[in-house]
Amino acid sequence: MENNIYELKALRWGFIINTCLSIVGIVFYILTKSMSIFLDMIIASVLVVSSFISIYVSKYVEKKYHGKPNVFTLENVFLIFRSVLMIIIILYSLISGISSIISFKNGNFETDFDATNLELILFCVLMCGGCLLIMAIFLYYYKKCNKQSGMLLIEIKAAIFDTLVTFFGISSLYIFGNISFLSSVKEIGDSITVVMLSIIYIFIPLKEIYKNIIFYLQTKNNN
Repeated sequence: MENNIYELKALRWGFIINTCLSIVGIVFYILTKSMSIFLDMIIASVLVVSSFISIYVSKYVEKKYHGKPNVFTLENVFLIFRSVLMIIIILYSLISGISSIISFKNGNFETDFDATNLELILFCVLMCGGCLLIMAIFLYYYKKCNKQSGMLLIEIKAAIFDTLVTFFGISSLYIFGNISFLSSVKEIGDSITVVMLSIIYIFIPLKEIYKNIIFYLQTKNNN
């Protein structure tokens, strides 16, 4: 029961910080028109909504299934739903990126992307800093749970992954905009980055769906 209290506190902090990161993403997307930043912003927004819902789902699951391990619950259904939603968003971004690259190759590509180096660096610092702050808070509550919370451990790993992916994405945009031998594809640097980020990101929800389906089959066989 005490672990559940710490998990809820961590989720609340995650909700607050992810809300701030979503706002940062919206502001910088308006400034830069970058699809890479748009993808980052959408993923952060999904995490905001999922963190908010997770608070209530966790309370419900704890109340109804307390003391009943290895039970497929509403929480597992929600994780699958969230993963499907993320896959739809990522596939949309992937298709948009590929379409832009094809348009560029055919000579009829137009882009609204307009980001300065300062904007990219500032966005990277704010987003990576936010992810690291989430990681630090979740790690604190994970230790409070005597390292017995699987959910917090997953969130810690996710925060580390998000930090690395955001850094990779913004670094790619910076490289395409500043390295001379890439000047011929500078216009589609954002689209190439979106494709790379989408390919990296899509493994997260796919893994989540697979894990929960396997868990469901195991619990069904046990019953």
